[in-house]
Amino acid sequence: MKICIVTVYNSYNFGSFLQAKNLYNYILNQGYDAVFYNGKSRKLFRACARKIKKNIITNKSIIKIIKGTFFELKEYFILKKAWESLPSTCSRKGFDCVVVGSDEIWNISRLECQKDEFWADGFDCPKISYAPSINTTKSELFLNSKYVELLKKFDCISVRDEYSKKTLSTYCNKSIDVVVDPTFLNSMSVSSETQNFIAVYLFYGSLTQQEINDIISFAHSKNMKLVSLGQYISWCDKCIHSINGMPFYEYKNAKYVITNTFHGTAYAINYRKQFITYSKGKNKIVELLDSFNLGNRDITNENIMDKFNEIIDYSKINNKINNNIDHSKNYLCDAIRSVKK
Repeated sequence: MKICIVTVYNSYNFGSFLQAKNLYNYILNQGYDAVFYNGKSRKLFRACARKIKKNIITNKSIIKIIKGTFFELKEYFILKKAWESLPSTCSRKGFDCVVVGSDEIWNISRLECQKDEFWADGFDCPKISYAPSINTTKSELFLNSKYVELLKKFDCISVRDEYSKKTLSTYCNKSIDVVVDPTFLNSMSVSSETQNFIAVYLFYGSLTQQEINDIISFAHSKNMKLVSLGQYISWCDKCIHSINGMPFYEYKNAKYVITNTFHGTAYAINYRKQFITYSKGKNKIVELLDSFNLGNRDITNENIMDKFNEIIDYSKINNKINNNIDHSKNYLCDAIRSVKK
């Protein structure tokens, strides 16, 4: 059985790449062939240039600007090589099934998510969605839209969050499942032994100076180094490169994790780490935390020391995590089997 995966995999974004790769690996592990649809929809180097520009604007030190520029350029080529290693095609024909998802590919408030391939248009085979999200797209945008008609042509539908389910259920009379992000489909190697450092994974420039000062003060109070993963952050003690597009491998060894991204949070949960997340009201992060009974890890407007003093007892929530993952795996396997010729 040959399956086409339609998602954003060739982006200068670790989360996009890793959700795609994990979905691909899981499908392969079930004994199916898989390939990505390459819509060539991303202006890839422009995203890298934006990060370099942000580094230049936020740093006064010439040395830090040079370090940051070379760091981001190297990271761009590491990630580019990683996504180019995945098989891809520009054809929409000759497949037994198409799996659409995940990430925010159904967020039609963004122009790039209005591309018809994200709604499986033009594929002459059974259609399955796995964990796409509309993020916070207003319900009225779907009213009388072509996307609703395309949605109705799907054989099996799942989404990544309750908001997406609630909104799309208004226009579609089919059952919609809520499943975990693909980064949860392949288990991580969890370690009980940790090293004395704090892993940092952030949207650079997205924290206030006070929040940065709080993080630095916390690290000093614990006599720990701040280690930035996959990007140059000038106020961290060390910045390390990703390996094959994977920056989160150092989560395994870290004592603590500090993040403010969806996938940074997802991997912290996957590695069963003591972590905090600056959600700042982002619905996708809030829902992710709530889905695993971890809403108290959101540090927005709270003291970092107090938050880390609240230890996560994973023995109390492992069943919740594992049940969500098992449900998601069963959905995907059952969906593929149901459309298998």
